Amino acid sequence: MSTRPDYQELIARKEKAAAVLKPPPRPAAFSPSHKEVSETRAPPKPAPPPPPMPSKMLVGSRSLRHVPEVVEMHRSLTGRDAYMENMIGEIENRSTYLSAVSAADVAAFVKWLDEELSSLVDERAVLKHFPQWPERKADAIHEAACNFRDLRNLEVEVSSYEDNLKESSVQALRRMQALQDRQVGEKC
Repeated sequence: MSTRPDYQELIARKEKAAAVLKPPPRPAAFSPSHKEVSETRAPPKPAPPPPPMPSKMLVGSRSLRHVPEVVEMHRSLTGRDAYMENMIGEIENRSTYLSAVSAADVAAFVKWLDEELSSLVDERAVLKHFPQWPERKADAIHEAACNFRDLRNLEVEVSSYEDNLKESSVQALRRMQALQDRQVGEKC
């Protein structure tokens, strides 16, 4: 018997796994965990409403006049700098849209997405046939989930840190610095 894997058997297993699609995980706001059930809390705030529809005046206009000031304003608003400033402004103002997103939900979604994509034989070859696949957004979400996991691990390690009174303050500071350096240096 050869040591090479049977490719037809591998493909059959992948097809079986792909046939049973699992839905993405539900956000924690809709599926309470056993901790939340035992605690009595006020119901979570509903998701913010979508942005308003465009006015009828804008939708009904058939002719378009190009006013240089308007064109310049449009260019400045659609530029990368304006997008970054708007995004930073929303984060600073703690936008209701950003507040409605739970980092734990994002991490669960990324885990589900990675599991689904891992069932493909060659995920990049399949995804290149989907021109609307938001690869940069998916990478950004993946990185955010990874950073969230790192912060959670750091929180666990810091909360379990016990100060040894027999140890000098210099040694304790070195231990704390080593913990911080290790967490800063780790990447996904």
